[in-house]
Amino acid sequence: MNKLIGFLVGFLAIVGVGASIMHYVKEPYNVGFLDYPLITGVHVIAGGLYLFLAPFQFLTRIRTRWINYHRYAGRALVVLGILVGFSA
Repeated sequence: MNKLIGFLVGFLAIVGVGASIMHYVKEPYNVGFLDYPLITGVHVIAGGLYLFLAPFQFLTRIRTRWINYHRYAGRALVVLGILVGFSA
């Protein structure tokens, strides 16, 4: 069951990062994004990084073997979450 949950979380993270990248490849769905390009860019890039890093926090192997990585990634996720929240 843990592998299925890990796979689903990883898949959803990849979909989220892909959607973030597609924002810059295609025209935006909402033309209002063009009114605030800096804020939108911060939101999309920070959100993409968050979605990339977050699933690794749930892996037991990383928490036990690379505790320093786990701690620094957790701190980075807090900062990224704040950036994403304020830029939303």
